[in-house]
Amino acid sequence: MTVLLAGGSSSGKSMAAQRMAVFLRKGEGRLFYAATMIPGDEEDRQRIRRHLEAREGWGFHTLETPFALTPPPDGFGPQDVVLLDSVTLLLCNHLYDGGGWEEQRLADHLFEREKGLGGLVLVSDDTFSDALRYPDSVEQYRRRLGKLHQLLAEKAQLVVRFRAGLPEVYKGRWPL
Repeated sequence: MTVLLAGGSSSGKSMAAQRMAVFLRKGEGRLFYAATMIPGDEEDRQRIRRHLEAREGWGFHTLETPFALTPPPDGFGPQDVVLLDSVTLLLCNHLYDGGGWEEQRLADHLFEREKGLGGLVLVSDDTFSDALRYPDSVEQYRRRLGKLHQLLAEKAQLVVRFRAGLPEVYKGRWPL
């Protein structure tokens, strides 16, 4: 099962994603946290520390995956669940840090990886809720992220947007 969770900053999507990953795990399956951030400054490193603290005690194994959802050395198992945080940064890494993949290739890659898993939880940022006009480079990125969201939402079994900690379900049924 693939789940796409989107929302603004501090919307509750990360905590909901952790709960969803635990919910989807089957039997002795492992929980993986696929981290996509390439830290560029102290603020990024602090954000990473906060996310690590929030996951403490949940049993997640962290995978540093800035460009692709790379399995651990012993591979993924059919009961394992991967939480990828975030689709937003994964696309950014490809557009601006040399990855070079287009939206369709990223979506295809993620769904190919999902085939051998018990679940895939994708976290992304909602960058579409304001009416501001941004510089052309930012607008281009937002359009491409929107396209990637559409590709992911088309095949995901559950698509949810978070606002103020509350789920707004677009596709599927929220089980938590």
